[in-house]
Amino acid sequence: MVHRLLFRRRQVRAGMSCALICLFIASCGNGSSGTTSSVNNGGPNNGAGNNSGCTQGEQTVHGISTEKFCGSAKAQATYQGHNFTWSQGACFNQQGMVGANIGQEVLDPTNSAAGNALKQKYDYFGAETQTSADGTYQGNIAGYYQGQDITSTGSLTLSQNLQSGSFTGKTILGGVSVTASWTCS
Repeated sequence: MVHRLLFRRRQVRAGMSCALICLFIASCGNGSSGTTSSVNNGGPNNGAGNNSGCTQGEQTVHGISTEKFCGSAKAQATYQGHNFTWSQGACFNQQGMVGANIGQEVLDPTNSAAGNALKQKYDYFGAETQTSADGTYQGNIAGYYQGQDITSTGSLTLSQNLQSGSFTGKTILGGVSVTASWTCS
């Protein structure tokens, strides 16, 4: 079983600080086809296109923990000739960590069959770096789109007073090129 690092920002409740959590999970490829895809992550891939009915926070789905993000943040990524888009998320700037969380993240460190099935249903995009000002930094994106993993490390550029960003890098597993961008509004 091949393992990779998944970089993820979690907001710790009850006044505790924000932390970077590294999870080791096994990786599964997905040979999905098509060149452009778009979903609204207010729930399962439903294409609704707005934030109505979005309930942010931790949820348990079929025994697997997930975290849903709501707001006006949007992202897009290009991976292996496919264009993916995400909506309904928020940017963050806490404790020196800056980035975005968009969609619904499946929190399954064991890479179970149930968790992998949810990654086919819920899409997630996350980006982060450590900074307090616009500029170009080493950064990470973590995410999946209809089960296709795009978790990468590379160069992350923040602009518009930390309210938008772009990324160029390679996947942690396989070294495939990924480009991405996001905006908070």
